Amino acid sequence: MAFSDQMAKLTARAKLAEERAVAAGQQARGDLERDVAAVRASARSETQTHIAAIRAKIGEKKADHDRAQAQRDAHEAEYDALYAIDYAYGAIEEAERLVLDAELARMTADELEAGQQATA
Repeated sequence: MAFSDQMAKLTARAKLAEERAVAAGQQARGDLERDVAAVRASARSETQTHIAAIRAKIGEKKADHDRAQAQRDAHEAEYDALYAIDYAYGAIEEAERLVLDAELARMTADELEAGQQATA
């Protein structure tokens, strides 16, 4: 996948996270809880994928410095750039999860506050 395609994917994901964060305050509690759970699972999966990729990369390192190595280095640099984009994608998912968690926590606090004021 080309860098521009990856950047477009990253931009679209950031926009989706923004839209979900704005909409979170308008969602019903059950819908928000489901969204939080889905985003949490997705972020966890992305993180595990990234850790596996790092471990695989470390295992593949070689000390050869010839022309073929230069080609591999170029390929690796391209891979690193794509990896950074994937990592940023996961970070956006994690940020979205945290925003949704915050909205859910605010709803809970507001509900508890309203309940306490009603009994006072």
